Amino acid sequence: MKRPAAALLGCIAVLLLIVVAGVATIPTVPTGTWQPMGSMAVARSGAAAVLLQDHRILITGGHNGTDAVNTAEVFNTDGSFANASAMATPRSGHVSVVLMDGRALVAGGVTAGGGATNSAEIYDPTSDSWTTVAEGMVEARSKATASLLKDGRVLIAGGQNGNTPSSAVEIFDPSTGQFSFAGSLSSPRMGLASASLGDGRVLITGGSNGSVPVATSDVFDPTTNAVSAGPAMTSPRVGHSATSLLDGRVLVAGGNNGSADLGSAEVFDPATGVPAIGP
Repeated sequence: MKRPAAALLGCIAVLLLIVVAGVATIPTVPTGTWQPMGSMAVARSGAAAVLLQDHRILITGGHNGTDAVNTAEVFNTDGSFANASAMATPRSGHVSVVLMDGRALVAGGVTAGGGATNSAEIYDPTSDSWTTVAEGMVEARSKATASLLKDGRVLIAGGQNGNTPSSAVEIFDPSTGQFSFAGSLSSPRMGLASASLGDGRVLITGGSNGSVPVATSDVFDPTTNAVSAGPAMTSPRVGHSATSLLDGRVLVAGGNNGSADLGSAEVFDPATGVPAIGP
């Protein structure tokens, strides 16, 4: 009776060694230092990058200094770059999210010629292929925020079409392959930031309403599919960052308040619902 168990343990050990060996190919970089990792095939700004489930990084689109591009490439675990299949649409300033099934959704952005697009497509890393989402997003926009919800849907909020900020919120549902309108923010927001909360809600912060930076925030609740006004930040911010911390709080840092770049940071605690200036 012990032999089958021993054989099973042996198989598990071999599998663990294979997994460890695969992870061990990631280049080692000394702590506190930077190390060059080669060059991408294409120079690009405004690109999007996401971590695939196989530990590679998918880099899509961007602007090459002349126009938006449709090229894509992956950063491998051995530190090398490799070309991936090209997207159907050139885009920069777009959003990209890895879905729960391992595929990657890419949507919106500024396309060739400078106009915002509502087109969207999905990358399948197993076949290195793209599939166009038939009707695209509800609204053409660039520089929006995108958040993967716990139920597998993707929330897209704010952004801009040209110089016009958006207040629209929409959701992509992988089960139907369609986008749908999901409400409006309390203020149009371009240059905004968002972060997921531990309970599954999404905090959407700051940005510019087209005239001035705002300190307001909104919260999307996926259980009710509703957007509600959140607490105001201590300072208006546009072009800032919002990062979910391991303890469930959200760190908001930097940005511009309309007259100066900011070095300040603040933390939102969903337990208290109150933002506070960071140390």
